[in-house]
Amino acid sequence: MENSWYSLDVPFHWVALSLLAGAVLAFVLYSKKDVPWNKNSSLMLGALRMMSIFLILVLLLNPLLKLSLNHTEKPLVVMALDNSESIPLRSTGTSPNEVKSWAQNLVENLPGQYAGEYMDLTTSRLDTIAFNSKTTNLGDLLRSIQVAFEGENIGAVVLASDGIVNQGALPQYRNYLFPIYTLGLGDTIAPKDVGIREVRNNKIAYQGNKFPIRIEVQQKGFEGSPVNISVREGSKILAQQTIDLARPLASVDFNIEAKEAGLKHLVVQLSRLDGESSYANNRKDIYINVIEGKEKVLILAPAPHPDISAIRKVLAASSNYETSLYIANVSEKDIEKKYDVVIEHNAFSGVRYPEVEATGTWYILGSKSLPRVNRELSYFSIQQRGRQTDDVSPAISGSFSKFSLNKEKLNAANDYPPLRVPFGEYGLSGPVEVLMNQKVGSLETDKPMMFYYDDGTEKSAVTVASGIWQWRLQEAGLHDKSELFDEVVLKTIQFLSIKSDKKQFVVRPRQAAFNENERVFIDTEVYNQIYERSYGNTIKLSLTDEAGETQTLELVDSEVSSAFNMGRMSQGVYKFVATTEVSGKVLTEKGEFVINQTQVESLNLQADHHMLRQLSRKSGGKFYQFEKRAELEEDLKQAGFKGIIHTEEELFPLINNMWIIGLIVLFLSIEWFFRKYLGAY
Repeated sequence: MENSWYSLDVPFHWVALSLLAGAVLAFVLYSKKDVPWNKNSSLMLGALRMMSIFLILVLLLNPLLKLSLNHTEKPLVVMALDNSESIPLRSTGTSPNEVKSWAQNLVENLPGQYAGEYMDLTTSRLDTIAFNSKTTNLGDLLRSIQVAFEGENIGAVVLASDGIVNQGALPQYRNYLFPIYTLGLGDTIAPKDVGIREVRNNKIAYQGNKFPIRIEVQQKGFEGSPVNISVREGSKILAQQTIDLARPLASVDFNIEAKEAGLKHLVVQLSRLDGESSYANNRKDIYINVIEGKEKVLILAPAPHPDISAIRKVLAASSNYETSLYIANVSEKDIEKKYDVVIEHNAFSGVRYPEVEATGTWYILGSKSLPRVNRELSYFSIQQRGRQTDDVSPAISGSFSKFSLNKEKLNAANDYPPLRVPFGEYGLSGPVEVLMNQKVGSLETDKPMMFYYDDGTEKSAVTVASGIWQWRLQEAGLHDKSELFDEVVLKTIQFLSIKSDKKQFVVRPRQAAFNENERVFIDTEVYNQIYERSYGNTIKLSLTDEAGETQTLELVDSEVSSAFNMGRMSQGVYKFVATTEVSGKVLTEKGEFVINQTQVESLNLQADHHMLRQLSRKSGGKFYQFEKRAELEEDLKQAGFKGIIHTEEELFPLINNMWIIGLIVLFLSIEWFFRKYLGAY
């Protein structure tokens, strides 16, 4: 409803005085009796003069003309639909199309006093509703309604759902500013079903080894029934086993041989049993990266030391590393000529080791490392003052960028015991980044305690003191786990083992694995011959799926955009080949990535109407079964949600209105005409 009116912002007594002044002046002028017109003509002419003077005086007050406009905002009824995959998987007599049709009719045919809106889990339009959401987060859906319609007059939210929440917080424990009317879909009776609850497997396996796969099978209503479990790659069955379903949960273990290197797509499949409520959870896709071998790490030391044991325990806990130890004058076993990483404990102590090649070296200095360290490392020097030493603790640098550490664990470094280091002047030069500085008591200095060097051809890490085993022991004693210490060791080894790559053309997915509901981005980098970043290059990308189908895309890179946006893709292993041309030379990059299938919707198909009742009760709404949706529609009509009246005001200076000036001129002109016409001079 809308209506409007005008008003003046001038006090009434000023208007009355202006009108009185006009009347007095008109009376003085037209009260004379010796005029050539009669009394009625005097009254008419006096009225014209009075109105002219009145309007002139009002304009002199410079009033503002106020326009007030009322607008009534209708109460908003939001139709929130759970369009997840669990709805069609167990519709129990109510088809998804029936739910979709009802939701559309509710929004489009609300009573005239209400306005309607629609929202769902995947931000679909009302005319394109599809029950394809891979997860259900009702709390996020209701929160998004609050944000989207903040400041608007929400009368009620109608939520149609089966109540199954598998992502985010449960919605019934939040507070809402509007009543929520819930409509129960699905079936609250536990379904008769057999499905894969979970598959546990290594993400990485080494070629020639066997890797374990544990499959957990859950069932209800099929006690004593046999089911076949198979693991296959493509059409080839790698392993299979038949078990009898004696309990609600059963576990089956397989050991699969990793024969060929590369990214492998394996399918775990249960045989179908008659009477299952859904077959969607009878299959699970897993992906395993089979690599040629473990990273080889060699530890060199002049004598046994607790540091060596601490480092080896960290590396032994990871299946990615194979560690060898060589202690001078103790080890009899010959060592290999090539390793990925060498850790030299008590480095530069004068011991001669067999010559080996490595991608990177970690130097842990000891009491005998000076003065040789100044000669061996061009980027680091220590000028010790006599034989003085200092007891220092580590302080993690906030500017370190070679790799990231878990921020929640960094405080553990504050409890690390101090280590003894040479006291003196420390010098760093070249491409060096410091991870830890020395801290004396509570004072952090600019002297390095652990740092990393990388000039593009050589990599190394330096720890200026031995005794780091105490850090691991202290952290484990205080926090049950030595997570920060272990992370520093592992990421140091990872950094040193990665070979320097001076490619002119780099193409890599932002993740090794994506989920079906995530957007896939493939980043590209092109460098010129002196390794400066280059733009304006035409990059072609050929993408091949497991079925052998190939699509080709093209991108001209720029500073704003140098990534292929592939959108959301279906599950599977994808291989790509990218090409570009730099200075007449064709450069090629190859790679692969995985799209994981999201199957959480099929794991639980038992509707939770109790949660919906709680949600409605707490918010001031009401719960209905879908069969009684007509009651919901009638209750909405009878609810009488109130509209909000908004008043908008606009101000106009009256003196700017030409019709007022025109009216004054008109009154004076008519008066002048009749005075002349009646014989006045």
